[in-house]
Amino acid sequence: MRCEQCGTEFEAQRSTRRFCSDVCRQAWRMDNPQYEYVCKHCGQMYRTPYRERNQYCSRECAYLAHERQSLHAIRICIVHVCEDCGDVLPVKARRLINRCDECKREKARCDTRIWDAAKKGIPIYECKECGVKFEAPFGFGRRNFCTDKCSKRHARRIRRSRIRAGDKGAGGYDTVDPIAVCIDDDWHCYICGCPTPRKLRGTLASNAPEIDHVTPLALGGQHTRENLRCVCRSCNQRKSDRLLEDVVCDGRAKAVQVALW
Repeated sequence: MRCEQCGTEFEAQRSTRRFCSDVCRQAWRMDNPQYEYVCKHCGQMYRTPYRERNQYCSRECAYLAHERQSLHAIRICIVHVCEDCGDVLPVKARRLINRCDECKREKARCDTRIWDAAKKGIPIYECKECGVKFEAPFGFGRRNFCTDKCSKRHARRIRRSRIRAGDKGAGGYDTVDPIAVCIDDDWHCYICGCPTPRKLRGTLASNAPEIDHVTPLALGGQHTRENLRCVCRSCNQRKSDRLLEDVVCDGRAKAVQVALW
């Protein structure tokens, strides 16, 4: 028999054999492709001897197509990510979604507050530490203090009073602001009734406002709001660790027991 590829004469055991070797059979398949397809990348017609090669005409087209698919996938991930929290969002009917449901609700609440502030005006609050009035627009975050300095000063004063009460062996103590105690007493000494201006707090003036424990800590008193009163510096030094009925303050002390809170 004669080989259809190289033309060499060869002996074949079967009459259906067409090639002298596997090399000639493979070369004939490459020279005479049997399958015809359209490339999915460039759109050109191509023929191939392999049935499974039905997508791209060459390796270059396959590489370019895979690169384009990768860029498309990255672009989809970037578009469908929540702008606020960064969570990946599902694709819904090819609509551009910028926020998740929770962030949409929060954005709606923020827009409503901003609209209310624009309609009603920016609220004004009074600082609990310095008394200065300040504006608190939406997003300002402060309602009690005008600056961080006032907030830290307020917390430091309360913490210092609690530490001092604990060091003196108080049976119990609460978080009490000394300024609030003086405000409740209208900045007057509860023993002699003299005015104690706030501007004198921390000075050595005789009428400087201070805080006194009605029942002294040395006698088992507690650092609680009911046991704290505003007192002038002179009366506080004379009272010391005694009860109120034992105090004589330059003849100005009241002879009656002042009702506790």
